[in-house]
Amino acid sequence: MLGCAMKLQFASVSGVNSYPLNPVPANANGLTNPSALRVLEMTYTQQGGVEQYIPIISTQRFRNLTGQYTARYASYSPIPDTGAQMFGKRTLDLYPGTSTAGDTISLTCIPDVQATGTNVPCISGGLMQALTDEPIFYAEFHIALAYYATALVCQAADKPDQFKSNMALFQAEVDDALGAYSVIGEGDSEIQVQDVIPYPYSPF
Repeated sequence: MLGCAMKLQFASVSGVNSYPLNPVPANANGLTNPSALRVLEMTYTQQGGVEQYIPIISTQRFRNLTGQYTARYASYSPIPDTGAQMFGKRTLDLYPGTSTAGDTISLTCIPDVQATGTNVPCISGGLMQALTDEPIFYAEFHIALAYYATALVCQAADKPDQFKSNMALFQAEVDDALGAYSVIGEGDSEIQVQDVIPYPYSPF
């Protein structure tokens, strides 16, 4: 499901050039982070230092920069030069890798609510559980959930016309949301906002 961007933090590890995004490592306080669907921005803060921007680049540029990947496995530095979410995978690859433990890596990312499940609260990128939970995507698109739920009820009640009309309204909201989110953030064009909402289409 699409979500609003949130900033997640975790500690660097010495001798590491690839960090998982499914889920993102726990933060310094031991709190669980959600899974990340898309990384928009990265910063790196050395202990006692200031936050420094680290560019996220495309797979092709990362491949070229690392000499067809060969240079990255023997290269570590106090501060990485760049990072990549290669082919949209659930890992963040860095070049050079991190040589210091305990620094702070900050990621501004779109959380993957479905993959995160109930491991973290809704407000932190997890699934909605309580009646008071609100979706973390833009409020103007919250109506999409009502259209989707209504469509499922109509499908179960064998009302194909109502099912189709509500599903069409739902899809229109999803399309609008994709358009709104696709203009947010920076980076290379290969990284796209993804619609990962599963919904069944009925063969009526």
